[in-house]
Amino acid sequence: MEELYEKILDTLNKVGIVTREEITSIDSRTFCENVSLKLTNDGFENYHQAYAQLENCRDYTYAIYDENKYSNKEAIEYLLKNVL
Repeated sequence: MEELYEKILDTLNKVGIVTREEITSIDSRTFCENVSLKLTNDGFENYHQAYAQLENCRDYTYAIYDENKYSNKEAIEYLLKNVL
């Protein structure tokens, strides 16, 4: 888990958003929530979760994003355009 956490932090610092393209486990709601909680507990208050799902489709995805680089709406749009 620590190695994944470091990869998530590295990606957030470089790109500002982590999706299943970088960490496949991010699509697990529980995993995403646990990582978000750890980030908050470690003092990273600017990292948040986004969720997107295609209409009339079962495909969905989560992301963790840096609010200094993306708004929630932008993060969702990013997921819809680049991931789903």
